Amino acid sequence: MKNINWDDLHLFLQVAECGGLSAAARTSGLSPATLGRRMLALEEQAGRALFIRSRTGYALTQTGETLAARVRAMRAAADPVEALLTDSAEPEQIRITAGTATAMFLADNHARLVRPEDGVRLNFLTTEAVLDIAHREAELGIRNRAPDSPGLASVRLGKL
Repeated sequence: MKNINWDDLHLFLQVAECGGLSAAARTSGLSPATLGRRMLALEEQAGRALFIRSRTGYALTQTGETLAARVRAMRAAADPVEALLTDSAEPEQIRITAGTATAMFLADNHARLVRPEDGVRLNFLTTEAVLDIAHREAELGIRNRAPDSPGLASVRLGKL
């Protein structure tokens, strides 16, 4: 078995722990049909049956039991890595480009725009130059005119 997809093993464990496709579909967000196809592909890749299928659900074969135990160990080892990479103490940054007067107004009203529990940090890029949002120079631009770059949306906010 080469190049086993961790996502497939994770889904395998969900099906094994839930005892069937329908219950695993509720926890995984995938359809039962998709899960069934993925489990068949995993069994084909493994070259052996992992489940005993019946009307009442999916039971593990001996090989499936062994694989489930090893995947549980893999999941336990992966959890700290996932926590390290996803539980960032650094809040997500949103770069806002605006002219000087608008940026000062936003800064003065910062507490009304974002709360500490929102998990974001506003970074004001104060400039009279128009930064290119399409090329990731900023996430949000507040300007006194509509954008002329294709693919950007605009909303009229009012007068300052």
